[in-house]
Order: sequence, then structure tokens, then C-alpha cells
Amino acid sequence: MVRAEHRTAAARFGQRNALKSQGDIATYDLGSLLSGGGSVPTPNTPEAWAKTVDSYQLRARATRFQIPLIYGVDAVHGHNNVIGSTIMPHNIGIGAGRDPKLAEATGAVTASESARPASRGTSRPASA
Repeated sequence: MVRAEHRTAAARFGQRNALKSQGDIATYDLGSLLSGGGSVPTPNTPEAWAKTVDSYQLRARATRFQIPLIYGVDAVHGHNNVIGSTIMPHNIGIGAGRDPKLAEATGAVTASESARPASRGTSRPASA
């Protein structure tokens, strides 16, 4: 285990922040990375997403501290960056529907579809 006092200020910054560029993994010794806003692999398939996440992990393991990366996707409208995923209404629309079962089902679909392409977490999942 690497103790905090053995890391540089930049490394401590990296471990506490989720940046959006693969290049930042080594630069800042990132602890997490968030994909969102149209950042998609080519081709945009679940298999390509899994390979992309694996490449991020390999890059993180090649850093000085070799700390695995926490990877997440922006899922405010479902995992809509993956071709074939369900696009969900915005959270306020789901909440305005006043249907807890629908909100729960929306969250379950988002969780299931986010797990397929090797994501380890989501940011802002679409559940009210």
C-alpha cells in the first residue's frame, strides 16, 4: 500500500479527481476516469467499450503507484453513449411522473446497460 505522504501533490490530486482524458491517467496518477458527453470508442459497441476500459486500466497499472482506476460513465439519460442502449428521460421528468415503480425500473435498466461494457460505476444515473 502506498501511503499518502509518499505521493506528490499531483498524485494526491489525481487520486481525488475524475478527469476525462486517457492522457491524464499517467500525468496525474488518476484514481478515476469519467466518460461522458459523447466520448465514445470506435466502433461504438459494447466490445469496443470493454477494450477501451481495459486499455485505461493497463495505463493506470503502468503508473508509478499501479493503483487500479475507478472508471465510470455519465448515465444521466441511461448509458446512451453505447449504440443500442435505452435513452431515458431526464431525472426531473421521471420524478414529475410520480411513479416510484417506473423510477426504479429506469434505474434498473440503466444499471444493467451500464454494466455490459465493463463500466465500474455511473455518474448521475437516471433514477428520481
